[in-house]
Amino acid sequence: MSKTQILNGYINRIASLNDQLWYFLFTSEELNRQLSNFTDKAKENYTIDLFKNNVYAPQIHVKTIELPKFQRDNKHQTFGAYFSTCYEISSNYFKDVFDTLKSFNSLRSYNWDRNLEPEKNLINLLAHESLPLIPVEILDTYTYLRLRRNHFTHLSTSPNPRMLRHIAANGYNLNTYWRSKDAIRVLDFTNIAIEAFTQDETIELIKILRICLNEIDAHIASLIKIDSIIEYIVKREYSAQNTRINHLVLRQRNKKIIRLLLMEFNITVLESKIIPFTSTIGIK
Repeated sequence: MSKTQILNGYINRIASLNDQLWYFLFTSEELNRQLSNFTDKAKENYTIDLFKNNVYAPQIHVKTIELPKFQRDNKHQTFGAYFSTCYEISSNYFKDVFDTLKSFNSLRSYNWDRNLEPEKNLINLLAHESLPLIPVEILDTYTYLRLRRNHFTHLSTSPNPRMLRHIAANGYNLNTYWRSKDAIRVLDFTNIAIEAFTQDETIELIKILRICLNEIDAHIASLIKIDSIIEYIVKREYSAQNTRINHLVLRQRNKKIIRLLLMEFNITVLESKIIPFTSTIGIK
């Protein structure tokens, strides 16, 4: 599957947040283990008494028996924050991949509209250029993720009419689509109770967000002109040089460009395809 050169940076940032989410769950589980070791009588003591060495215990100052409720409330907010941050990262990806496609394919007919949603701008660019569109299920999923994120950041306690329309129109199909891929088990796109984020639901939301980015990136990468990618890498590596060309130098260049194409774009090409660029760029 081909990819653009910008995908890895975004996926790595989301993966890092995913790791932080698992760390949070790890520490929460350790707290639960410690609490389970206290007797019922001990749990009636205040945190400042049972956690004397914790400098933050005085700030909470509740009975230890009340800590699980604090933890549950904290989890709902923390899960939403992890998902919301992952979405913010992904939204920046859309502008980058939009610019990448325009640049490599020399597209001029449509420019980024700051008043439109990220996925709408990408749809419009493809439509204006009569290019194949991204699968509708992927775009409908991303729209759901955006609307879900908006409700969290705007502190909404119930879905607005736009979210309700999207759920009514697409919820059933999205459930069918993602369940057929075994990507979701607890996430329900038809559920209108969207203000709270459970543990398993949040994990699945981040999971399908990453899948969407990979699917979108593979689609865009398949549309980018191969010659433009080759020229881009060769210019990046050699345009500042002024080297005498010979068979050995050309062979070394070709091997390096083939390796970079595979590593950065997951593209495999024949040596003959890149010679017109490696033999003319950055030479005396």
